[in-house]
Amino acid sequence: MVACLNAHLDMEACERLAPDRIIHLHSLPQGSGNRVEERALPEKLASWLPDTETLTQWTYRRDLLNTVWFSDKSEHCFWTAGISPQLGSFRYHLPWNLLLHDMRLFNGGLIHGGLAEHQGSALLLLAPPDGGKTTTLAAAPTSWQVLSDDAALVWPLDNNAWQASPLPSWGMLNRATLGPTATLSRLDIPVPVRVMLRQYQSDKLHLVSVPPVAALPLIYRALCEYPAAFLADMSFRPQYFQTASALAKQVPCWQLDMPLHADVWPHFENLIKDSQS
Repeated sequence: MVACLNAHLDMEACERLAPDRIIHLHSLPQGSGNRVEERALPEKLASWLPDTETLTQWTYRRDLLNTVWFSDKSEHCFWTAGISPQLGSFRYHLPWNLLLHDMRLFNGGLIHGGLAEHQGSALLLLAPPDGGKTTTLAAAPTSWQVLSDDAALVWPLDNNAWQASPLPSWGMLNRATLGPTATLSRLDIPVPVRVMLRQYQSDKLHLVSVPPVAALPLIYRALCEYPAAFLADMSFRPQYFQTASALAKQVPCWQLDMPLHADVWPHFENLIKDSQS
């Protein structure tokens, strides 16, 4: 699996840390349709485990994206690729079911949006399809670091604060779409989210605060509309709503109406500063 990832990501090997998950990639027929059930591991997969772990309850989750076996009693999980043991298109061949399941345990989610950092604080930029999100991020000045242009993982801390990790996505792999401040950062180094911004195209620049009751549906949509979340099992969606509700209450949200290529980054810096005061 590491060799497959390295073929798509130009990243130096990081130091070894204690793993949360050990993911084994296998080529097995996936089938079609959605299914979640408890079932025994196939013999091919069970051969990787100690006998004590093969006898525990394993969850089999399958949908249009992929198939994953995992258990609360084991750090191992199995991700099967029905077409090829190679990853192919990186955007769509990740163990999405496992990722969404684990993020739900943290009361977080996978959100469709850009992630940019300024002096240790992050801004989540949400926009509808073709809303100008990638174009805006491509114009980020060097005082900012664009971590992702398409998706991020978000989850809460104990003090009502939120943090995010970038998710490698199409724009990050196709460097031609992003500016010089874009980078592929390590996914295990989160950044604190200070501000969320919903962007719309308009003839005039206008920035207005969005109250939590209006921010909630915008955030919920962003948690549901990324292809991996949209195609996944519907059972994840009640948790998305709870996550959106908490985010709307605890992180300031703003609506930005702007012409394409407008100089908005000084406004973004002011929003970050105001959130820290």
